[in-house]
Amino acid sequence: MIFFKKKGWERELVQVNLSKAKCVGELSLLSANNPVFIISGTKPQ
Repeated sequence: MIFFKKKGWERELVQVNLSKAKCVGELSLLSANNPVFIISGTKPQ
């Protein structure tokens, strides 16, 4: 993010969490996975 800020670019950071379901009896148990970070920057015109 610092790279984009120093260049004067618009920036956005999104964190996505995913879970995988596992059957436990008649129920579903969601186990968390590591978060995924999506970083984007837009260069000014």
